[in-house]
Amino acid sequence: MRKFLLIVFLAAFSIPSIAQQFSLLNDTMTKDGSAVQSEIICYNFIVNNTQDTLILRWVRKSVTAPAGWKSQICDLNACYLFDISTMIFTLLPNDTSNFDIHFWPEDISGNGFIEMYTFIEGDSANTLQTSYYKAAAYPVGIHSVNDIEINIKPNPVKDQFSIDGLENLRSPKIQIFDLLGSSMNIDPSYVTSTINVADLPKGYYFLQVSDEASGFVRTIRFEKL
Repeated sequence: MRKFLLIVFLAAFSIPSIAQQFSLLNDTMTKDGSAVQSEIICYNFIVNNTQDTLILRWVRKSVTAPAGWKSQICDLNACYLFDISTMIFTLLPNDTSNFDIHFWPEDISGNGFIEMYTFIEGDSANTLQTSYYKAAAYPVGIHSVNDIEINIKPNPVKDQFSIDGLENLRSPKIQIFDLLGSSMNIDPSYVTSTINVADLPKGYYFLQVSDEASGFVRTIRFEKL
């Protein structure tokens, strides 16, 4: 009996908890833009934290937006228009997928909001995660700090990369995360346009640039060679 209990105890610690089988890089995404833009995009990523292939389902739970706005959801397979409210997709072991919301303001100013559910197919009771996507479209002539574009080059990178766009932020902070969301050893208060990543192991990472004063947040995925 004791041997059986020991086996069960060890097995429990060898399997990732249900809640950690996959994760979203951000549970709330906000993007501002102009009403005359063709689209306003809230970028996000979803990560498989296991050694198993996961079959996931997303559900567009609720949508609030001005009349005339349209939206679409993009995962690793395709982008789905506003008339599709749920879809299944497969995420390979330790793989990552884009999980973005595109808003089309159609020259109409206002605010859009989408609530998303994501869960392992057949197990929404234990694995459901909620994420929120918000877009604000301003009238012509009004601009937001979130229109600032942040880019890195080169990507993939071997030793170091440069960041374009930091000069447009008041007090930028930089963080690097691995695919599990663990922060790498970089002081976010020490900001420079060139980042040395020579000591990072090979693999995929996320660079997050933020500005607390304005609420600006941008996340970019990069590959370390």
